[in-house]
Amino acid sequence: TKKDGDYFNELFEFNIPSAHWTRIEMAHKPTVRTDHSCCVYEANLYIFGGFDGRSRFQDLHQFSIEDASWFEIPSTNNTPMGRFGHTGVIYKSGMFVFGGWNGHDTLDDLYEF
Repeated sequence: TKKDGDYFNELFEFNIPSAHWTRIEMAHKPTVRTDHSCCVYEANLYIFGGFDGRSRFQDLHQFSIEDASWFEIPSTNNTPMGRFGHTGVIYKSGMFVFGGWNGHDTLDDLYEF
């Protein structure tokens, strides 16, 4: 599978009262990707999976909104397979990832982190 075009790893903040976009600059950030999930829990963003034109990711990254810094959460032995185009939601203290595509099959599995 190859999706034509460029892939990005930029992060922007939109200030609603001022209707102004700001690019968040940082030295360390996840690799470029598309079709990942992004969820908010407390003062953190979590991104899982995605695709960079070659690889289907199974990594989980946490962005601290207060510190403006990324941290890659170490993989475990039950990490979902690499995927993109999946859905991610937060409910209570869990992040749920459903479905997506692994480059060969449409997935219908459900995981909780």
